[in-house]
Amino acid sequence: LFGYPISEAHVENGYLVQWTERERLELHPEYHGTNSEVQLGLLGRELVGGGGRRETDSRLPPPPSFYFPETRQLVSEPFLSYWQRNGGLSVFGYPISTRFINDNDVQVQWFERARFEYHPELPDPYKVSLGLLGLEALRLAGEGQTEIEVVNSPAPETPLQIGLSQGGESADPAFFDNVRQAGSELGEGLVRLDNIYNFYHVVSRSADGTLTYDWQRLDRVLDAIKSMGKEPLICLSYMPETMSASGDSRIHPPASYDEWASLVRATVSHLNVERRLGIRYWEVWNEPNQWNFWQGSFQDYLRVYDVTLQAALSVDPSIRIGGPAFSNFEPNGINEFMGHEANQGASGRVDFLSWHAYGQSPDQIAEQIRQARSIIAQYPQLHPELFITEFNVLPGGEGDTSANGSADKVDGAISFLASVEAMQRERLDRALLFELKDGLGATSFWGRWGVLTYDAKPKPVYYVLKAFQNRPASSRLPIKIKGGPTDGTIGVMAYGSPQKSLLFLWYKGDRPAHIRITLPGEYVGVNYGITLFDATHNDPAQTGVTTLTQLAVRNARDLVFDAKPDSLFILSSTSR
Repeated sequence: LFGYPISEAHVENGYLVQWTERERLELHPEYHGTNSEVQLGLLGRELVGGGGRRETDSRLPPPPSFYFPETRQLVSEPFLSYWQRNGGLSVFGYPISTRFINDNDVQVQWFERARFEYHPELPDPYKVSLGLLGLEALRLAGEGQTEIEVVNSPAPETPLQIGLSQGGESADPAFFDNVRQAGSELGEGLVRLDNIYNFYHVVSRSADGTLTYDWQRLDRVLDAIKSMGKEPLICLSYMPETMSASGDSRIHPPASYDEWASLVRATVSHLNVERRLGIRYWEVWNEPNQWNFWQGSFQDYLRVYDVTLQAALSVDPSIRIGGPAFSNFEPNGINEFMGHEANQGASGRVDFLSWHAYGQSPDQIAEQIRQARSIIAQYPQLHPELFITEFNVLPGGEGDTSANGSADKVDGAISFLASVEAMQRERLDRALLFELKDGLGATSFWGRWGVLTYDAKPKPVYYVLKAFQNRPASSRLPIKIKGGPTDGTIGVMAYGSPQKSLLFLWYKGDRPAHIRITLPGEYVGVNYGITLFDATHNDPAQTGVTTLTQLAVRNARDLVFDAKPDSLFILSSTSR
């Protein structure tokens, strides 16, 4: 009768109210214990002053009617029977207009609490229905409903593959042991590992100056990554202190480039020849544009890249080498890097071009990918894939954490999805979310970057990443957003078919939004499990509750949501 609820219960003008599509329900405690305790708001009186209606004309035959002297109005069939059958005066109030045909060519009549509409094209008992006064009133108040239409026209899947980065966080070779199961549930993908030489104490120098290598700790970490069903990406960094120009720094160029080349050859040989791990991707250094990660010139970095390239390929010509892994997209530096390799002739090579993106908006990420393609086009002899080898929310929290601890909260999950949507749209090849697991902090949730805490508690972004990785393959569905903001405040991604489908919906506005998702007719009969993430649902950093709970199961025809600011919904089909 009243339509679906489009808000949660809240207080307006001193009364507890809840909006539905057609009405505003009000709790009146002064009538406690009577039939008037819950009433409909006087939306008819509030909205009848609006334009867009004409008085009764000759197309309306004079049916049997009842006269209401209180408002001097007649109510005739079929509105009279509907009024009497569904509650009469106590529900709808008195008529406050004549019956007329409005500008949409629909017969209507206004009552104090409703607008009756006659739709002869509908089956009984829906020929007489109530107008959508709840939605109309909220639109007038600036809280209108956003309509999201999912189009049943699957688009080809993009090449984008999502993986993870890991910044070390611990020198403990057993660091990943408590997250192996949770990690494996995220499916296949790359895991980028940097700081391999220093964290895992690979290199040492004997008294006579000879270099020796100990691979045990690194091997155990790589075995843990492989046990999750994932593929390591090795970031060759940082400089073993004993090999650096200063003799004690991990971020200086090597004292001997021949020694660095020997270390690279030994690393590739141990992992891909002796252990036959088949590691495909090797990145040269991490963020060499950051003074706290590389205290040499960019020319020094380019020399390290070239020496690494030749040393690695001499052991395993099948591997793919890339860089420069800038901390942010620097078009001038990337252009210099590409130009340098192009000038090397046959020995120059960039198999993947990489940079990082922290705190970047989807529009910024999209523009970076477009700029990267424009730069690559200047060097047709090079054909790199495009990698963002680290991305996440804005940094800046205390102790090298995310700003406002947002990596722990639903904010981080929304940022992840919004970024991925832009990456898919621009056809990025790979993106690696930083990072798989937090280091040790004073509490479980301390604002660090992992999708899992140090003690293996999943964050909202973990569940979102898991759902995305297990989405129906090769089946992106186009989206049309109508009646809502177009600035990215509302985001949607949809995948699948009537047999199996998955939708993500997120909202970043500063006041509640009323959102309806419309699926194609083929989806009638499909039910969806709804999982909500917001400040009070499935956000353990804010609620302390670590158990994932489902909000509801709804039919495809019933996907109407009252979204709070910073909220995210996962809709996963369960049955037909």
